[in-house]
Amino acid sequence: MPTVFLHNGEHVTFRFNYDDSAQGFTYTFSGLGAALTAEVSPDGSTWTALPGESGQLQDTAAPGEGNVFYLRFTANVGDAFLKTLQIIPPVRGCTGGQHLVLSGV
Repeated sequence: MPTVFLHNGEHVTFRFNYDDSAQGFTYTFSGLGAALTAEVSPDGSTWTALPGESGQLQDTAAPGEGNVFYLRFTANVGDAFLKTLQIIPPVRGCTGGQHLVLSGV
């Protein structure tokens, strides 16, 4: 997966569509350089800060209409890299704890 470079004050936003079978999302990300601010939004306009570099999105924000959500990463205190990003939706019908893993920037 490519690394995303952000100059101080810049942000990158990702839009995710998901299937009705997804029952919530685990996220994890990592950065290099200055700390990144990470936020989630159900509609791309109202943002809620993520509490850390990993967790459950549904613990932070309610899902949006139309099976869509957004993640935004901002470099607020200096230049930064978004090194990795994983969004992992558990899917009904998967056996043995398997997950569908979507990873990419």
